[in-house]
Amino acid sequence: MLDIEANLTIEVEAVAAAAARLRAAAKSFEGVVVEDTLSEQSAGATARLTIRIPSERAERFLDSLDGVGRVRSRQVSARDIGKEYFDAELRLANLQLTMRRYEELLKLAKDLNEVLRVENELSRLRAEIEQTKGNLRFLGDRAARATIHVNLSMPPREVAAVIAAERQPEAKLYPGVRFTELTAFRGENGNTSYVGAGLSAMFSQHFTVSIDGLRETGTGSFTQGLDVVLLSIGGEMYSEFLGAGKRKFLNPHLGYALGYARFTGSNQALLGISAGVELWKSKTFVLDAQVRGMGLIFSGDTHVAVQPVLRANVAF
Repeated sequence: MLDIEANLTIEVEAVAAAAARLRAAAKSFEGVVVEDTLSEQSAGATARLTIRIPSERAERFLDSLDGVGRVRSRQVSARDIGKEYFDAELRLANLQLTMRRYEELLKLAKDLNEVLRVENELSRLRAEIEQTKGNLRFLGDRAARATIHVNLSMPPREVAAVIAAERQPEAKLYPGVRFTELTAFRGENGNTSYVGAGLSAMFSQHFTVSIDGLRETGTGSFTQGLDVVLLSIGGEMYSEFLGAGKRKFLNPHLGYALGYARFTGSNQALLGISAGVELWKSKTFVLDAQVRGMGLIFSGDTHVAVQPVLRANVAF
């Protein structure tokens, strides 16, 4: 009588599909799956199955596992339990013989003390007999069916591929274009309007670099040069009560701007605040409209201006 137990580790392309094949193979060999654990994680999938197969079919079943995947390790042990089973049978026979003798003594008992002593011994013997019978059933089952533990896993290259597939790309920069108009309020000199375009680089919601070039309206061709150049850094803040900037449409925001302005031949510092709304946003694109109010200072032509901007940025 042999107690056969095997442990195998198999690498497979798809763990769930391989586990299904093992269940089908166990059924075809008249086996039963007594443990079935499948774990899906970001690092890859694993599974563990424990299968009981009739001992006379165990070797053929183990050979069939080569078709499931690449067998990385295999350990098979066969322990002889014949003597253990024979000893248990002999012990059971002796216990049953002893119990019959006590049952005869019980019939001959003459007083209550003798009856109680015999009953106590009979109770102990019955418990030992049931325990020995259970041991025999266990040994018989171990001899009748082999126990096979199978661990399924994906090879390292597949694990790396799964991690790469599940890792979402993340933008580090949003370059874009800006279309803008600017109205300068110069007090006694009157108001002047400019139109133009620019480029921006948005590193995050809180930090953007932009440069705009504008030409005074009504002055003819742009080839004559730019009247206004604005170089600024700034950022936006979103309200937690208004979507926190996570909605796909219409995310309102407030912002700030600091920078340099070359304004009709005069060098000035730029200080501004803005209010705007993201018209549409996805993982790869942002369309935004805003109005920036700014002060142009540190020159003899200190004044204020309002700059509406429509900008479009794409992920990089």
